[in-house]
Amino acid sequence: MTIAKKKTKSKPAESAPVVNHVPNAEIGPMEIAMIAEREDDRKPAETHIRAIQVLRDRKNFSFREIAEWLQGFGVNVDSNAVYRAYMNKAFEHCSSQEEIDKIEREADAEMESEKKHD
Repeated sequence: MTIAKKKTKSKPAESAPVVNHVPNAEIGPMEIAMIAEREDDRKPAETHIRAIQVLRDRKNFSFREIAEWLQGFGVNVDSNAVYRAYMNKAFEHCSSQEEIDKIEREADAEMESEKKHD
């Protein structure tokens, strides 16, 4: 007898925040700037790049482990976001295409390895 897996609904994509204001009310540039400052960061992984680098380079955490570690602090990231932030930062310091290719190959191999363990 085979047991069917229970289907789970995925979370809906987060939509852009709605700003409640009075129609036809004039909002000046300073007020708009203040509202913008209160918006959530759209790329939380980049905000935590130093922690990502320490965990990856010094502690040998995988991208998945780093994502889970950050989630423990309430940071909404997945392993792909951690990977992208890490790679973007790594490329800033590369002086040649060979260095970039090497970093990409190593990181891609690890991401593939993690997918196989899912």
